[in-house]
Amino acid sequence: AEANADLVEERDRADTNAKLAEEQRAEAEQRAEELEQVAEFQEEQLSGIDVQSMGWSIRRRVLEGARAAGERVKRDEEVLDLQAVELEKLVAGTDFTGIALGTLDEHVFEGALKALEDFEEQPLLQARLLQTVASTLQELGLFERALAPQEKSLEIRQREMGQEHPDTLSAAAFHARLISRLGEEETAEILHGQVLSRSRRILGDLHEDTLRRISDQAHILKKRARYDAAEPLMAEFLERCQQAFGDDHALTLEAFADMGNLLAATGRFDAAEEFLLASLEGRRRILGEDHASTLQTNFDMGYLRVKQDRPDEAETMFRVLLGKRQRILGHEHPHTLSTVSALGACLYSQGKAEQSERYILESLERYRRILGPNHPRTLGDMNNFGLMLHARGEFDRAVPYLEGALTGLRQTRGNKHVDTCLTMCSNAALMCSLGQFHEAETLYREALESQRTLLQPDHPDLMRSVYGVAYALISQDQHQEAEPFVLEYAARVPTGDQYRSTRAEALLKSIRKHQASVEDEDKGGDDQ
Repeated sequence: AEANADLVEERDRADTNAKLAEEQRAEAEQRAEELEQVAEFQEEQLSGIDVQSMGWSIRRRVLEGARAAGERVKRDEEVLDLQAVELEKLVAGTDFTGIALGTLDEHVFEGALKALEDFEEQPLLQARLLQTVASTLQELGLFERALAPQEKSLEIRQREMGQEHPDTLSAAAFHARLISRLGEEETAEILHGQVLSRSRRILGDLHEDTLRRISDQAHILKKRARYDAAEPLMAEFLERCQQAFGDDHALTLEAFADMGNLLAATGRFDAAEEFLLASLEGRRRILGEDHASTLQTNFDMGYLRVKQDRPDEAETMFRVLLGKRQRILGHEHPHTLSTVSALGACLYSQGKAEQSERYILESLERYRRILGPNHPRTLGDMNNFGLMLHARGEFDRAVPYLEGALTGLRQTRGNKHVDTCLTMCSNAALMCSLGQFHEAETLYREALESQRTLLQPDHPDLMRSVYGVAYALISQDQHQEAEPFVLEYAARVPTGDQYRSTRAEALLKSIRKHQASVEDEDKGGDDQ
């Protein structure tokens, strides 16, 4: 009887333990499900942040709040209108997007990253949430702020899952893109290559993630002006997308557009047109006329028409696109303003100076008001407007725009960024027109030194700086010092490029004339 009692007690204890284990398992599953919901909620909330819309909202609320305060103290409508105009002027240069961004960083991201320190016992969930925060920071342009959470997410996944797990590969791909955005393009190219190699081996060439990494590698090569290396990868991206998904898949249509833009960048405009038209027609059919991707391809086609010297068609395309973007996005969205700016440049290329100035100034003033005076888009428009004034011979009027753009880019992007170098050249060209050749030479040399580390030897931007150094030296009667730059420029003129051939011949003629003059002087000395 005592043995039976022991067996019953042992069975009861086993049942209790089994029940407890089942309860613990159920609790763990519920906890995991709740954490998954929390992770999905956080991802959804962060990915939905539109900092530019927040900036516009802050600006609107400031103006509306000021008027409401005046109404509460029963000011006359006329007075309220005058105050509103004055307040508009006072806040015109305020970077409301920057204010929204700083507030988010201080009150959302800083707190989120601090809270994630408590997830040490759940490392994979911690890595996932860190990746979400880092990805959002990247999209908002806070690249340096994104680096620490991105690196920690990658490190956790490498430790917990190994180098070749798909989630680790995703984190590594994000990391490579971030490194590129931070301007470390050579390192980014290496990292993209490593991720692509692993992805091919583990997931196969036709997996969507692998295809995106082929695209990533092609884009970083294009960004570094390594077009010969980028083109076969871009072609593979397109071919494999067609093989895996067919011609009407969103990724395939993206590949058509990418190939078209690459061909346009290398001057093969007719071939570029075929690919861009394929993307545009497919996106219209699959995504609709007003989808963001369709509108972007319309924008690319407009720029291609300008390069093809078909400005009338480009103008029509930009005007139609502008109307759509104003209707869908509003008048002050950056995509709308980029279309305003492009239309202005297109009008200028047709000699419609007054219309052109109105559009470029409109985009510049709105960029300055909405995005702030030192935003890259604002500075880009400042540079473009200065270039337009320079081309029209309005040198003195061009000076503050070009100098302001260069100062802003030095502060925000550094002296060795490709955009900063281009604006150095814009300023140097203006100095040449003003007869300030020594100052122009200094700027051209500074740009060239950086471009030699950033670009391929025959990149058009780099060769523009080589020409600038040569021209500035010849203008200072320093022909001997100019000669190696002249020879470098002449040696790299593409076949069939009449414009650059003419410029190269003019430089060579100056060198030959100087050499002949020196030889005549030497002969005269010998005769005496």
